[in-house]
Amino acid sequence: MDFLKIENLNFGYESCPLIFTDLNCEVNDASFIHLNGISGSGKTTLFKIIAGFINASYNKLIISDIHIEREMKPFDRNIAMVFQRSALWQHLSVNTNIKLAWNKKIISRDILNSWIDHLNINRFKNKNCSKLSAGEQQRVEILRAVSSGKKILLLDEPFAFQDKLNLENLIKVIEEYRKITGGVVVFSTHSTDAKEYFTIQETVDI
Repeated sequence: MDFLKIENLNFGYESCPLIFTDLNCEVNDASFIHLNGISGSGKTTLFKIIAGFINASYNKLIISDIHIEREMKPFDRNIAMVFQRSALWQHLSVNTNIKLAWNKKIISRDILNSWIDHLNINRFKNKNCSKLSAGEQQRVEILRAVSSGKKILLLDEPFAFQDKLNLENLIKVIEEYRKITGGVVVFSTHSTDAKEYFTIQETVDI
């Protein structure tokens, strides 16, 4: 199985024309993949290319055995992504944000409710997202992503505002999500703890 395979990926911005030059990587035996690189190395850019928000040239891009063609729209890529900055609908409640993404065919109501309890979201699920702290918003974003049941989960610095207990609970939810979907989780983080919690992992340096 190709958990992650990238062949000859090239991309640059006008202000920085050489972000990636013939980027190649292949991971065949890890369902949790840690994307490692210094600040400014292009981790966020690579996530956006994979998710379909930025166009780049490449010979091959495969994640979780899904061949991602350049012309595929983001919605058609079976990908859920958690950004560094909140992408929640701020004017809507937490509950509404989650329900709009929830795939009932893959994630049962019982499992979703258990995740809501596990992440301590019940106490503010009726609040508008604009009223939440940074840490609360981050947990809601991750819950919204996993409740979509997508086969690929991209997490860009997802644990920055979490204490140890909330981090441990997030890891448990993400691991349960992966078991249900059988997919792949690709994440970047500066948290040493998070790198240690994921049990099946490979690091890709960029």
